[in-house]
Amino acid sequence: MSHRSEEQARSWVAQEAARIMVEEGVRDYQLAKHKAMSRLGLSERTVLPRNTEIEQAIRSHRELFFTEQDRRHETGLWRAALSAMRFLDPFDPRLVGPVLSGTAGRHSVVNLHIYADAVEEVLFHFMDARVRFRSIERRLRFGKEGPGLYPGVMFEDTGAEVEAIVLSWTDQRRAPLSTVDGRPMRRAAIREVAGRVQGLGE
Repeated sequence: MSHRSEEQARSWVAQEAARIMVEEGVRDYQLAKHKAMSRLGLSERTVLPRNTEIEQAIRSHRELFFTEQDRRHETGLWRAALSAMRFLDPFDPRLVGPVLSGTAGRHSVVNLHIYADAVEEVLFHFMDARVRFRSIERRLRFGKEGPGLYPGVMFEDTGAEVEAIVLSWTDQRRAPLSTVDGRPMRRAAIREVAGRVQGLGE
């Protein structure tokens, strides 16, 4: 395969992986890439795009195909984020992920990081408020450390699914690494999220 053909195949994979992530709700970049390769009938030896290329393709896909219904859904995700952050205020929540980065799709959830001495504090908070939740675990990586599993909760707020991953207070000073570019995740505190929602017309 010529260099030009390789670049074209790489672009096709990025575009199809972006469509799969936006329209089908696949959240894992590697899985989306391999699904895209299979659907395009490309060889396993195809040079795969970087996650940053897929994220850019997601932005391009949104520009082309984002409907008014999609915009209303995205606005709903921001409002759900603010509501959930107010509920979780004792744990100093931070918004992360696709909603904050502007790459959320129809299947996206609100991703939060919260801080506590122990996950039980968070669970008691939910039980005291009689808010239904289920326990989850997510893999995160900090700096040069290997990836680790962190506990969290998934619940619903104003019609949207919210994932809140529980980190220790000592982790508050450092952000986990992004699966997109390997850099520390961008995080937004409640004041920033409230400002954004106000701009949308809370």
